[in-house]
Amino acid sequence: PCRPIRLPRKYSGFHHRWWKHHGMSQEDFMEDLAHGFGGDEGRVNVTGDVPPALVSWGTDGNANFTWRFPDRALNNYFRKAFWNIKFCMWEHGHNVEFTKYDLFHAHAFSFEHDGIKDFGMVFHAKEYPSDLFTGVTGAPFNTSHPSYPVRNILWVASLSQSFLIDSDNVATHPLMKPDWLQLGQADWMDDYYYEVLKARTVDTLPFIAMGSRLGGLNYFTRHTIANLTGDAEAGCKFDEVFFA
Repeated sequence: PCRPIRLPRKYSGFHHRWWKHHGMSQEDFMEDLAHGFGGDEGRVNVTGDVPPALVSWGTDGNANFTWRFPDRALNNYFRKAFWNIKFCMWEHGHNVEFTKYDLFHAHAFSFEHDGIKDFGMVFHAKEYPSDLFTGVTGAPFNTSHPSYPVRNILWVASLSQSFLIDSDNVATHPLMKPDWLQLGQADWMDDYYYEVLKARTVDTLPFIAMGSRLGGLNYFTRHTIANLTGDAEAGCKFDEVFFA
């Protein structure tokens, strides 16, 4: 497990010279997530504000609609979620970078348990290793990288916490392959089986038996924005976090 992420702070008005603020309750946090993931009323359309190069590179890159939560503190929470993972990796002796090849996206989903509707995300780090055919070249790492086995990270909203998934543990293999893909059925299937496990990509499908997919979350630093858009980094004033 990674360290829990502090819930966003709510600003409730101006008092003397300081803004009054308080920590968001877990109930408010879950309600705001449900409102945003539930439809347009809980979202701010930022389709024209996000550079097209970022949209096309990010998860759900063919999406024609990108959005953020109306509450800036909530958007900043998800920015912190990425940094929380980076720090968690470091604490466990691993390395991850915010580049166009490594950690920049997550896949969101809803699910039900214990009578509540919860939300989760699967973050994918080390997205484009140089020794897999992904259509993207230039990555400074491959599937033999010591941190590659923990390239999948699960975030759970009700816990406000992320967890590194150790793909070296055979118990996690069903999270990375469809049920129909089994060894011993045909030579081509065996080859595909090992290819899938080499990629070590956890899908959201096992988590949504009682929920649904909710699109993707993307985070790009100023350096990555400059790299993808061709603009000078000095001209990129902010990093970008958005949903698609």
